[in-house]
Amino acid sequence: NRYVNYERESNIFIDSMVKRLNLHKIIHTEDNLGFNDWSIKNGYKWHWVLDDNLESFERLNNNMKVKCVDGTPFYVCEDFVLRYTNIGQAGLNYSIFCPAYDSRPPIKINTRIYSCLLIRNDVPYRWRGRYNEDTDLSLRMMKDGWCTVQFNQFLTGKRATQTMRGGNSAEFYDEEGTKNKSQMLADMHPDVAKVVWKWNRWHH
Repeated sequence: NRYVNYERESNIFIDSMVKRLNLHKIIHTEDNLGFNDWSIKNGYKWHWVLDDNLESFERLNNNMKVKCVDGTPFYVCEDFVLRYTNIGQAGLNYSIFCPAYDSRPPIKINTRIYSCLLIRNDVPYRWRGRYNEDTDLSLRMMKDGWCTVQFNQFLTGKRATQTMRGGNSAEFYDEEGTKNKSQMLADMHPDVAKVVWKWNRWHH
């Protein structure tokens, strides 16, 4: 297993992830595009991209959420996508979107994947834009006929946007808030995205 550490992200996050998932090697790159190129160069067919504000991984089963302390969620996702030829990316849903008292299917097909992404390397796409690169990537894939898969049986706990300093705090959010990032996605995909004000900040 390998984990990519972007130099701008939280050292606390990196240290906890490496320890929890028993990862063996940390690769320092400047951005997601750099790691994409690195993984292709080294012969990998897929690569993971994780946000710096993830704080847990969980198994949702029989209305119970159980914390995962090893790499099982990643192995299960990888095993699933490798069975198919038309999946462009996959990832874990947010724990907050799957309350234990409610029922969810194990997977959801063709939806946005963000924050915890497993990305196929031979698709003709690269990260672009200043914000929302993951959502933009999902939309471009689906518009071109690729499938995306969101896993609900394994989830990730994520801190709310702007409640933890991380990769984009100093560059974007400290000065701009969230409206510019929402507007950029709406400009890129006006057929499916719009800017709205909810919960005391701008959303898309």
